[in-house]
Amino acid sequence: MCFSATASFTAAGVLATVGVATLRHVREPRALLFACVPLLFSAHQFSEGMVWLALEGRLGPYALDHAVFLFTLYAIGILPLLMPVAVLLMEPPGW
Repeated sequence: MCFSATASFTAAGVLATVGVATLRHVREPRALLFACVPLLFSAHQFSEGMVWLALEGRLGPYALDHAVFLFTLYAIGILPLLMPVAVLLMEPPGW
């Protein structure tokens, strides 16, 4: 969210709710990874909230290091691989 810890934690809660609702409506296993995207983004927003708290001095330097690592891992490492694989899995077999 890039606004504040409160905004990030609120977004994480809303996204987690949407993620659970989305998972409840999955009918085919191949759509499961795509349905998990809101939950994974909720974890991403939560880690951003932790970064905000650490930058405000409410958490220690180790917490800041771990929160920044998790935030960056999702943004640069997981998301660019997750979306193409999730869409590929949802495609029906064959041409």
